[in-house]
Amino acid sequence: MPQEQSTLMVNLSCNGDDADLLAITGALALQMNAAVIGAAVYELATDVAVTVAGMGGLSSPQQLIDDEREHAEKRIAKAKAAFFEALNGKADPLEWRSKVTHASATDWLAKNARAADIVITHPFADGSYASMYRRANPGDLIMNLGRPELLLPRGLKSLDLSTVLVAWRDSRESRLAISSALPLLRLAGRVIVAEIVPPGAAPKAQSNVDDVCQWLRRKAIKAEGHVEIANATDAQEIAALIGSSACGLIVAGAYGHSRMREWTLGGVTHDLLLHPRCATLIAH
Repeated sequence: MPQEQSTLMVNLSCNGDDADLLAITGALALQMNAAVIGAAVYELATDVAVTVAGMGGLSSPQQLIDDEREHAEKRIAKAKAAFFEALNGKADPLEWRSKVTHASATDWLAKNARAADIVITHPFADGSYASMYRRANPGDLIMNLGRPELLLPRGLKSLDLSTVLVAWRDSRESRLAISSALPLLRLAGRVIVAEIVPPGAAPKAQSNVDDVCQWLRRKAIKAEGHVEIANATDAQEIAALIGSSACGLIVAGAYGHSRMREWTLGGVTHDLLLHPRCATLIAH
């Protein structure tokens, strides 16, 4: 029978600041014997071009659009060259996909994620949802992806899997996240499954995390369960757990609700997506 192979998709920003992202992707591909797809999408801001022209700009709206498209294509060409230079010899096969589009960058990336097991990306550079064009929005992306998203904080030089923290909640999202994380959990030195609960809920929560740990052990993954009594917000408690466990990766479900295709994220999900304190694998 053919040997099973995972596929990683790395989403490049086209800003020339993806060297660390590519280095971590390459190292992970070697550990997993994975195929890698490079993906870059640039969403053209035609509304900006028309507005500038209407304010007395010297260029016509079409000229501004054409100039931006040329600029985008040059950036994507540089990203493609950087992808193959960084990943050559570290993953086989390598594949490249890119698009300059007036349509949604998020939709394009989400649809192409059908070809991958995990999508690797950075959060927005400024820690916000500003600049909705030019690249996929990580909040909307995770809610539409159907695949786990591995978020790597900018400046992170390597993915430390010596300790992995699973932020557990007895929910569909947590079950999906931990199942999606199995290829990474198999590489971990230590896996902690932790649930944060109000006073009085600890016995039931301990039973829940014990079930999860037993499930992991049957997959030859060493795991230990912890229950923490909440003394602050869930986001603050998770931040404290990240610090006390010295984990290099957190695995969590993503929570939110949609109104007219605009996602409102839960507090923990929002914090993990925009301000990741370590590498974060998140799934919805």
